[in-house]
Amino acid sequence: FQILDYIKDQKTFLKKLNPEIKNLLVMRLFHTDYRRGMKEQLSEVIPGLKFDTGKNTMYQELCKSRLCVATYNGTTILETLSANFPTLGFWNFDHWPLRESARPYFEDLCKVGIFHKTPESAVKKVNEIYRNPQKWWHSSEVQEAKNKFCHRFALISENWLKEWKKEIHQFSKK
Repeated sequence: FQILDYIKDQKTFLKKLNPEIKNLLVMRLFHTDYRRGMKEQLSEVIPGLKFDTGKNTMYQELCKSRLCVATYNGTTILETLSANFPTLGFWNFDHWPLRESARPYFEDLCKVGIFHKTPESAVKKVNEIYRNPQKWWHSSEVQEAKNKFCHRFALISENWLKEWKKEIHQFSKK
């Protein structure tokens, strides 16, 4: 049943996008459709909707984009946030529940407009920032919330190997 609600949320989001954004939008679907007909269903909402072919990596496609909209709690949002790429996410907490310890970090993302709990809230933000998402993204409030989240869930480092070795060594002492 979750997939039906998920598709409904995607359709709600697409319907309310500004027409100019609909022309710019490129959807990257999950690699397996599980006979749900996602492409066909979303194309009914926006005839002529462009879809990513999957031939390029996500990073290659992001280089041609100004904003990433992640629609489920997965690796995409972790990768784009840690790459400091303008990202907005929305999904239903009932379908992808959070650990209690993660909630404050997501609430911080909500406050600055990175994360949204409804497609209506997400599309309102996209319509507001799409002309220049960089201005919004590089505001001190957005960067602070994003950095706090990444430090906890998507930490990157130039010295990752040294840091991993140190952590593993700490565990081996116990």
